[in-house]
Parts: sequence; structure tokens; C-alpha cells
Amino acid sequence: MPLRFFANARIGELLSRLGNDVGTIKPRSPTLLSLLADTIMLIGGLVIIFVMAWRLTLIMRRSVPLAVIGMILLGRIVRRLSKQVQDALAEAGATAGGAVGRAHRQVVRA
Repeated sequence: MPLRFFANARIGELLSRLGNDVGTIKPRSPTLLSLLADTIMLIGGLVIIFVMAWRLTLIMRRSVPLAVIGMILLGRIVRRLSKQVQDALAEAGATAGGAVGRAHRQVVRA
């Protein structure tokens, strides 16, 4: 992000975004391993299906692109909703941070 973003953003918003980004990146390594395992299982399953029923394999080959398109559309919806949740959490964190900061300043003054 450009420096202007950090200069204009509230502390609570930055902390919320940082926490959310770290939480998003953290579970990636097990996901990559399961992606590799799933890919190997898919290839093995296709070979077995082709050996057992090659016609079924051809039918499956036609239906898979429809499923992929559905997953892409669902992924877009999930990304949009995740951004909305992140923005709401950032707003709540910024509000809480501001309230705590004001309360702290009042206690220090007293």
C-alpha cells in the first residue's frame, strides 16, 4: 500500500488488517500439501475411471468445465464477502482503539 494509506488510516484499522492478513497467510502450507495430494488423487482416479469405463471419462471431461466455472464464481463471491468482513472488523478495531485511547488520555490527565 502507498504511504498515504498508512498516514490516513487509523491504528485500529491497520491492526485489524494486519491480523487478518497474517491469519490468511498462516494456514497456506497445509493447503498446498493437500492441493498436491488432491491433484495426485485426481489423476489416479481419472486413470482408473478411463481403464474401467472410457465413455464415463468422456462424459466427465465435458462436465468438469461447468464445475470449474461454478467454483470460480463462488470464489469471487467469497472474496467479496471476506473483504466486507475485513472492512467491518477494521472499523470496529478503529472505533475500539479510539475509545481506549480517549479513555487512557482522560485517566492520565486526572
